[in-house]
Amino acid sequence: MTNTSAIQRAADQVGVPAIANACGISVQAVYKWLRKGQAPAERCEAISRVTGGRVSTFDLLPAALRAVVDRRIVRRQ
Repeated sequence: MTNTSAIQRAADQVGVPAIANACGISVQAVYKWLRKGQAPAERCEAISRVTGGRVSTFDLLPAALRAVVDRRIVRRQ
């Protein structure tokens, strides 16, 4: 399996223009995220929504935020 970023998977599924439109930003901004391999946390929900949930908000979150979410889930159990 290749190490494809969640933002790349989203772009492959729905296209860069659809992500830009869903986030209310330019196509160039999405290409910047693709180069970095990460979208800003505040845009992850909109990206997940435009993919129909095929790329989850959790997968799109930066690794540091995913770790925080994981810790909170473990504490609740």
